[in-house]
Parts: sequence; C-alpha cells; structure tokens
Amino acid sequence: MGTLFRRVTLMLTPEYLEACCDDVLGLYDALNESIVRDISRRIVKTGKVTDSARWQLKQVQESGKLMEEIIQEVASVTKFSDSYISELFNESGVISLKYEGDICSAAGLTPISLKQSPAMMQTLAAAVEKTQGNINNLTMTTAVASQNLYLQYTNLAYMQVASGAFSYQEAIKQAVKAAAVDGGKVLYQKGHSSKLDVAVRRSLLTGVNQTAGKLTEMYADEMDCDYFETTAHLGARNTGTGYNNHESWQGQVFCISGKDKRYRQFREATGYGEGGGLCGWNCRHNFHMFFLGLSKPAYSREVLEGYAKKTHQYKDSSGNIRTLSEYECTQIQRAYERQIRESKSLLAGYDSGIKAAPDEKTENALREEFKTESVNLKKIEAEMKDFCKQTNRAVDSARTQVYAVKDDSGKIVNFNKSVSQKAVWAELKEMAKEKGVEGYTSMKKAELFKEYQEMVDQGKELDCIILYIHMPTGEQETIVNPNVAEKMAYIEKTYNDDLVHAGCADIYITEAFFSEKNDFDRGKTIV
Repeated sequence: MGTLFRRVTLMLTPEYLEACCDDVLGLYDALNESIVRDISRRIVKTGKVTDSARWQLKQVQESGKLMEEIIQEVASVTKFSDSYISELFNESGVISLKYEGDICSAAGLTPISLKQSPAMMQTLAAAVEKTQGNINNLTMTTAVASQNLYLQYTNLAYMQVASGAFSYQEAIKQAVKAAAVDGGKVLYQKGHSSKLDVAVRRSLLTGVNQTAGKLTEMYADEMDCDYFETTAHLGARNTGTGYNNHESWQGQVFCISGKDKRYRQFREATGYGEGGGLCGWNCRHNFHMFFLGLSKPAYSREVLEGYAKKTHQYKDSSGNIRTLSEYECTQIQRAYERQIRESKSLLAGYDSGIKAAPDEKTENALREEFKTESVNLKKIEAEMKDFCKQTNRAVDSARTQVYAVKDDSGKIVNFNKSVSQKAVWAELKEMAKEKGVEGYTSMKKAELFKEYQEMVDQGKELDCIILYIHMPTGEQETIVNPNVAEKMAYIEKTYNDDLVHAGCADIYITEAFFSEKNDFDRGKTIV
C-alpha cells in the first residue's frame, strides 16, 4: 500500500490518444443516427407507387426536406464539435509541452511554456482552425450523400414494386436497411467516400498528434536537442515493411539530424511526415526529446520484447483455440465494434420507419425486422464481451456516454457530455499500471480516508474520484464521480474496513484514484 499514493505527470501516451477523440465521436455517432432516421422516415413517407408523376413529385419534395433537415443538424453539431476540438487541442498541447519541460528540467535546462512562445501558440491556433475546417467541410457533405442515398433507394424500391419483383413492404424493408448501412457517409473531392465516424476520427486524431509533434519539433530546436524517443504500446501495427511496421521503431531513440550513426535517422526510420508512419493516419504513437547521457530510456528492451511477444488464447464459438497477437486482438475487437454500430444504425432506421409507416402492414413488416436485428445485436454484444473477457481487454463504451438532446420534433438542440475527460482518466490508470500501482485488493478504508483527508487539509481542489469496483458477475465497474465529498461519505457508510460492500461480499473496491483539479500546467495527480 506504500506505493498507492503516487503523483505522476501526464504525457501524450498511446492510451491518451486512443481515448481523446471519444467525446467528439460521440457527437458524430448521434448525428449519424439522426441522419439514418431522417433518410428512413423519408423513404417510408414517400409512399406507395400509384401514379408515377405524383410519386416523383412526392419524392422530390421529400428529398428537398431531407437536405434541409440534415444541413440544420450538421450546423447544430458543428457548434458543439468546434468547442470540443479547440478544448482537446489546447489540452493536448499543454500536456505535451509540460512533459517536454520536465525532460528539460531533468537535463538541467530551463523549460519554456506555451505562453512564452508566440510561434507555438500560433501553430496550435492554426492547427485548431484547420482541423475544425476539415471536419466541418467533410460533415457538410453528408447532406448531399444522404440525399443521393434517399433518391437511389427510393428509385430502387419504385422499380422493384413496379416490376412486381417485390411487394411494397419487402421493397421498403430493403431500402431502409440499405440506407441505414450506407447512411452517414462523407464525400471526398477525389470521389471516394467514407463512414462519418471513420473520417472524423482520422482527421481529429491525426490533427492532434501531428500538432503535438510539430510543437515538440519547435521545442527541440529551441533546446538544441538532436534526439527523439518514440512512445510504445501493446498491439502496435506489426504488418507491412519499413516504417509502415510501427512495432519496428516504437519505444526507441533516434537522431534527428542523422549525424550520430549509432542511431537511426528519425524521419527515415519512423516515416514521420508520411501517412503510414509516425503521427500518420490513426497512429497513436508520439515522440519526445531525448538528451544523451541525461535522459533515461522510457522503455527497456525487455518491455519492448514483451509487447511484441504478447499473445492471448481465445476459444471461439466453434470450440477452436486460437493464439492471437495483441494487434490481432485489437483488430477483432474493432470489427466487433463496427458490427455493433451498424446494428444500432439498422435499429434506428427500422424504428424511424415504424413511426412513419403509412399502414399497419408496413409497420408490422418493419417491426419484425426490428425484432430480428435486436436479437442479432445482443448476439454480437455477447460475442464481443466474451472475446474481451478471454483476451483480458476492456469493452470500450466511452463513445456511448455522449447523448443527443432533441426537441419535440426530433431535432438535435444540445448534447450532454459525461462529466469526465475520459482520455485523461484512461491515462491516469495506464500510468498507474506502469508504476506498479494497481490491484489494491488489500487496501483498507482507513488508508483511503487518511490520504483524502490529507489532501483536503492541504487545500487540494479535487476534480473527481475514480473507483474500480468488482461486481458479483465478475466484471469490473468504473465509477467516476466529481462529487468527491459526497462519494467518500457514501463509501464511509456503505463499505466495511476492507472496502467490501456491507450488503454484498462480492462487491468490493479494487482501485481508487483522486484526480486533482488544475490547468495541466502542474500535471495531474494520481493516488
């Protein structure tokens, strides 16, 4: 218990970069659902094929209304996402430079802050504006893409029914399903398209990471530093050749100028500046200054070899035992998550169609599809849960914690954001693990309250308390509560001296963290 109350300083680790986009992506998941609902409702409202001219007139009217609706929804999301993007870039920039400052201090140099460098502040501001513009431009193309989808699938349904190949109900079911799967796409200038959430995440993560990299480069120039060290993480991309294989260069020291032949040249080895390399598309690696003879490598050879050799045994539904690398596990989990998002999109489409159905027969047909897909969603969720349990992975639900607030007509008017900065808290937990601060099954309530009281007596302003609680099902529940005093009072009343719940011996606190409220210039506190 002696190492429980440890203070650490944040850096832009892969864990931070993995989680930092979640709140913004939650906004766009809500937008995507709203778009799917809009398209599905308009498809159903277009009505049955009777007189061709009247049907075409109805189709044009619905198409125009759809375009107007989506433009309004995109505008409402943009208002919130711009604020989140600015907040995220400023937070990550301060965190990154604070860490570089700590490296300089350890090397006996005088660190500089973001406010002391107009050039760095301009770089950060320009990056925020550029990323906001890129994402807003991409998002606005969803209006055109959605209108095209609506026209495509209503025309297809029209032809299927007119030819006698399908009943009206069957044609509508297929149209709603296709629109739900393809809905929420963005269009690029070169003609190809991408799912909305994929495009936003790529743009945002790349922007954050590249901006932090640029600030680090500027810092290194100021300090006359000629070496960088890259970060490392489990499950790094280990496919491809050269710098495309991220596992081949993660957690290592490089010479920036290339003058020191004992170390590989930074850009050449890591592909920094290239789409497939360091800080490229969806890359979660970053880099920091390194001073030979003064800085200590963040990753030992044993740690990196452990990352590369880490495997998991997984028994699939057929009973086959598979040995999977961490990277393969990551890809499988991401595939499950995509299936779940697609299934939820289908359910949103069917639900909207049910509400807009012109007759009972159409409503019942769509309701049957809704029931079938609901069963499928539960099946996929159960499979992913089992996979994550077998491979010791967390089920990531951060994006689902952001909800759209709608008015009586169903339009998005606001978003509620979970109290947390999830990326920061994910980072706190990961750094605690690296420091060996975890698994406090022997933690006593008296020790927790002693540290809490000491922080209160010192005038510390606490941002939140984070609790990891073992549940009767064997799962771990994470509780993040900004009302620290209230939560501590509840713990005092409800848990015994060993932090076991008074009403159930299978419920007990395994880990506890306090996060200190600050502006990141002082770092974060983990206890």
